[in-house]
Amino acid sequence: MLDLTSLDSREDFKVELLQRAIKDADYRDRLLSRPHEILVEELGPDVAGGLTLTAHQEQFDHLYMVVNYNPKSPRDLAAMKLDKDEGVEAFLVRKSWLDPQYKKELLADPVAKIRSEFDMDLQGGLTVQAFAETPDSMHIVIPRSVLSQTAVEDRLEGELSDEELGTISGGYCSIITWVRWKLSVPSSSDASQCCSYASGVRG
Repeated sequence: MLDLTSLDSREDFKVELLQRAIKDADYRDRLLSRPHEILVEELGPDVAGGLTLTAHQEQFDHLYMVVNYNPKSPRDLAAMKLDKDEGVEAFLVRKSWLDPQYKKELLADPVAKIRSEFDMDLQGGLTVQAFAETPDSMHIVIPRSVLSQTAVEDRLEGELSDEELGTISGGYCSIITWVRWKLSVPSSSDASQCCSYASGVRG
């Protein structure tokens, strides 16, 4: 049963939806076009009645980031450590949990935040759009599902010269790993791992 006051429960629920969406195209289409219908099926009308769900399908040139709702107290959040090595999205989201102004800026221009924090631009016309959850709203991101991993790597690596690749710092590794995850093919056999990553930041 979904517990809206628990970060893990909220994210576990999204993992379940993502696993089904990856394996079932009809379910995925309904999740994108009629998400409230899915909520009623999964949770019942009483729980779903006060909850909104928005589903986003990532495209080759359009990625989504969700600042998921974290019900932990300010004191608990203050003890949380920020580490860029944990990944682009994890770092940005956790920092947003700690700083309302930072969150506002991230939602307004996530690409600018990626640039300022990791000292690198996203190339090739990639667009990143950020959304924030509330206690009564949830966002779910369905990873790109029709793009081969090889094509992703070729595109990303082709955007930087050998000289740039040789001089760029660890920020590039973090960003290219994040984008690869975003654009990789979520096979049904690996749905659990893929969905655990895609559902949202925990902490």
